[in-house]
Amino acid sequence: PGELDELNSTNSEQSDMDTRTITLLEQLESILSLKIGDGNNPGELDELDSENDTLPIEYAGNVVSNLSYVLPPQVFTEYFISLVPLLKKLMSKESSDLLRAAGLAITGESAKGLGENASGLCEVMFSLIVPLVEDEDDTVRNNAVFALGEIAFYGKESMYKYYPIILNTFSQVVTKEQRSKVLDNIYGALARMIITNIEGIPLDHVVPVMINYLPLHEDFVENLTVFKCLVYLFEVGNQYMVSLLEPVIKASLATLSDKRKCYEDGVKEEIIKLLRMYKRDFPDKCLSLTLPENLSKLFNEI
Repeated sequence: PGELDELNSTNSEQSDMDTRTITLLEQLESILSLKIGDGNNPGELDELDSENDTLPIEYAGNVVSNLSYVLPPQVFTEYFISLVPLLKKLMSKESSDLLRAAGLAITGESAKGLGENASGLCEVMFSLIVPLVEDEDDTVRNNAVFALGEIAFYGKESMYKYYPIILNTFSQVVTKEQRSKVLDNIYGALARMIITNIEGIPLDHVVPVMINYLPLHEDFVENLTVFKCLVYLFEVGNQYMVSLLEPVIKASLATLSDKRKCYEDGVKEEIIKLLRMYKRDFPDKCLSLTLPENLSKLFNEI
């Protein structure tokens, strides 16, 4: 075919893809409207009291979050705006624990796909998420912490004024939280906030507590963010990366030695980078460390 034919074919394929995407988005919105209702219909909210009943919601949520990675930010933003009223109802106190957890997951997973439009929308979602960080349900708390960390990260400057509220909320949760997964997500969220706006974080209060908590116990997906944060803190010369050298190195080696905790190449790269910087800048301190035999051998190989 000639160039014009190829161009027409490409435009046709793009149009078909756009049509399929719009149809899919409409179907997803219909699923959410059916299950949680809209302005005209009450939905099936009161009937959703089992895990099987929420499968359509979880399916819709997974597709929405996946679309946030592939759609252009402006296209995804327009769709997300249309979902906000449904998400508000999903996260309301009248919803079941499973529905609120699903709404929080959709919100957190969607933040990245909003691109430059994240600022305004993250502010809108902030007031919905914060109260749920202290919810009685473990999964709701966990997803609220995750969503809060994501909107703080992608909302950037628009979220800086909320840092004191977020930090105070996390502080309240840490003192009484028993679930490792929730705590892992809190430190992952704090790591995102440090990377985004280090000046907005009281490092003297946050960094020592975070370091002494490591390694993460359950939600190992957060390891990538946490170790990126530690590398960043080392590079900017944070004092606790020196004074707490031993727990940082031990946590790093414990994570690196466990395939469950270090299953992403990116995590391994960040840890090795951090450990090599320690060996380069503080060789004597590194040599004087007392480590278990397996971790000592691993450290020597780096």
